[in-house]
Amino acid sequence: MTMETEETVHISPQKREISDWDLKDKYLRLKKKSIRKLITLPPKYLGNLNKGIEETIFKANEEIFNEFGGVPIAMGKKTLLQNVGTSIDDHPFIQFFVDLECVVFVPKVDKKVKAVVNKIGETYINCLICDRINATIFKRIQGNNIKKSQSNADVSAADSENAEKNLDGLSIGDNILIRIKSIKYEPNNIFITANFEKSL
Repeated sequence: MTMETEETVHISPQKREISDWDLKDKYLRLKKKSIRKLITLPPKYLGNLNKGIEETIFKANEEIFNEFGGVPIAMGKKTLLQNVGTSIDDHPFIQFFVDLECVVFVPKVDKKVKAVVNKIGETYINCLICDRINATIFKRIQGNNIKKSQSNADVSAADSENAEKNLDGLSIGDNILIRIKSIKYEPNNIFITANFEKSL
């Protein structure tokens, strides 16, 4: 029985302002958006609404994704539209509207995006997009039951094989370019699978 080994290093997400992101970099796939959102918080946030707003917005679930058209990764100006929140009958929550400025990561299948390697396993490589969004590259290993992923239409078979070989040379912290294959939702995050394109 072969035990799978992995190498991992935790890369702590950096708290960044909107101005820290290069919105013109096409491989970051970022957009600046303004949105009015209804926030629902438990009473424990009454003394720290900013924290409650951020924890709500940075839950990268399907609801937030659909509402913002992507995954918020940085937040700018926040404007409360009412001084006192509205309580919900029979529930210990308050609600209020807020105008937000955000930088949003907008992933699309078959589009390229920059990422940083943060975990290396025998059959996969994990990386982070925009410091917070997980993406996984599954290796195509001969002689086992791992299904070979299909090459993109605009990538030749030779290029695909070369990219696969280059995976073996990657290290934790390497900056790479990946191509998104699929996007799935988890309770508080999205999960992206991707193909390796090249090192940066």
